[in-house]
Amino acid sequence: MATAAPLSRRPDYTHQYNAASGRHGWLRLTPAYSVKVVEEILEAYPHATRVLDPFCGTGTTALCAIRRGIPATTTDINPFLIWLAEAKTRIYSQAHIEEVRHACRHMLQLENGAF
Repeated sequence: MATAAPLSRRPDYTHQYNAASGRHGWLRLTPAYSVKVVEEILEAYPHATRVLDPFCGTGTTALCAIRRGIPATTTDINPFLIWLAEAKTRIYSQAHIEEVRHACRHMLQLENGAF
């Protein structure tokens, strides 16, 4: 009788894979799954026209779907995670990005006693 190979941990299927993935790495939430898992599922459904994720967590699925041009509808029970997913999937203007960068530089100067 053949025995199944033991299951092993796959770091590429966990939040660790997302650390260097732009917006996906904004929060290291331990139970989060990786971009790789979502991409593999979306590749299996090349004609998908919409994605529903009723337990969106940090928004990994929505962000992957949006990158592919697929509309996504998401929700979660945790209000903070809903806010984070919305922040990660929002489209930011270049002017807004520069405004935030300027504010961050200013805060760093204040922290370092430059003012």
